[in-house]
Amino acid sequence: MNAMFGCAPGRANIIGEHVDYNDGYIFPFAIERKTTVHIKRSPDSAFCIRSEGFGDFRIDPEDLEQLGDWADYFKGVFWVLRKHDRFPPFPVTLDIVSDV
Repeated sequence: MNAMFGCAPGRANIIGEHVDYNDGYIFPFAIERKTTVHIKRSPDSAFCIRSEGFGDFRIDPEDLEQLGDWADYFKGVFWVLRKHDRFPPFPVTLDIVSDV
């Protein structure tokens, strides 16, 4: 796997908070702040997530117990991927940078 890069702008809502996913009226716009993610294959068997805002952690796909920290968001994603038989075929490292 080659390294991959993704970037998404922040979003502000003038109206429509929490109604966009319920088919309600919305008026969002992108802002200059953004989140970028660099993804590459991990050198070992662990999924590694690194963020200058939330610290670094490793996730063992065999132990997705919630611990009440930021890693739980990623554990939830892994849980859903496993449930739908879409788990990544190999571990990756995510480097996340955000000014949102």
